[in-house]
Amino acid sequence: MEQTLISDNTEYQDLFNTGLDTINSLNIAINDLIIFKDYSYYQIKQYLLDKGIFDEVYLPRRSESIKFLIDFYYVYHYDI
Repeated sequence: MEQTLISDNTEYQDLFNTGLDTINSLNIAINDLIIFKDYSYYQIKQYLLDKGIFDEVYLPRRSESIKFLIDFYYVYHYDI
């Protein structure tokens, strides 16, 4: 499988940027993503829904972006 830089893939760029916007809106740091490490997509979505700061329409994308950030930082061996 060919590796692609995140900057070369607009889908990954969007997920990354949306993820950063989401954690900034939640007022948490990258290291705090550990709370979501074992959460499923649906658990993250419910967590975001319970916070009540995002439009429900955008929750699926924001949930997906959190999962992406967790995977991204795990692959690059950040300690989360």
